[in-house]
Amino acid sequence: MEKRGMMKRFLAESLKELMLQKSFEKITIKQICDKTGVIRATFYNYFEDKYAALSYIIYLDTVDTALPYIEKKQFQQAVKAMLDKFVESREFYQIAFRITGQNSFSDLFEENVQQLFAEMFRRYGRTEKLGTMTEDELAGYFGNSLCYTVSHWLCRNRNMDSETFLKQYGAVLTSSVFDFLDMPQGSASGL
Repeated sequence: MEKRGMMKRFLAESLKELMLQKSFEKITIKQICDKTGVIRATFYNYFEDKYAALSYIIYLDTVDTALPYIEKKQFQQAVKAMLDKFVESREFYQIAFRITGQNSFSDLFEENVQQLFAEMFRRYGRTEKLGTMTEDELAGYFGNSLCYTVSHWLCRNRNMDSETFLKQYGAVLTSSVFDFLDMPQGSASGL
């Protein structure tokens, strides 16, 4: 089983390396296989198409990276570990976030992050706080938020390190929209 997992990673890493050299749209399965040194059938044993391989790269950098911390309830460290992965592969992510269309990178990224948040809420969620929202809806909200902010951070704020980003994102995440507005005291109550 370990050997199977390694091949899947090798194929994904080959795609990641190729994306630093040419546009995703122009990369073929054959090129991924040639770079990995395997035949096309091997690729299809692991992935349906190159979008599935791209999604797996995100999975490795998000879910696979954060889950060990989440299992220990170290949520901030989980996010920090993911952010460090994004910084480590910043050029790849800047390129990848340009993939648009039906299988946009943002959509694939958001799906993986939502999966992570959903797992967190299933394990440790405080259901009394959910109200009428489901765990999946809440995961969608936070997944969308993280996807947007990570994309903006990696593609626009190129000089910001992961520690600074984590502090800023954490401050926004733990605040209400009303904390950012000049409003009379109590005017936001009930919302």
